[in-house]
Amino acid sequence: MKTRLTDIKINTGAIIKTIEDNTLITKMFEFGLLPGTKITIINKAPFDGPISVLVDDSIIALREKEAHFILMEN
Repeated sequence: MKTRLTDIKINTGAIIKTIEDNTLITKMFEFGLLPGTKITIINKAPFDGPISVLVDDSIIALREKEAHFILMEN
């Protein structure tokens, strides 16, 4: 089942399936957000604020509008 990153709950892990927006692919790859990578949602700021994710040993904050284009597989 595919779910958007923005729909995943805090402290839940998931695997990146694909990134829908071609303009974001390079930026996400630089952060290590590649298809097949397991991430964990650490925090979601209120009012469509940034979403903090744990990738390997790094915490990365993503804008909500960027996270919307990342499809996940639970």
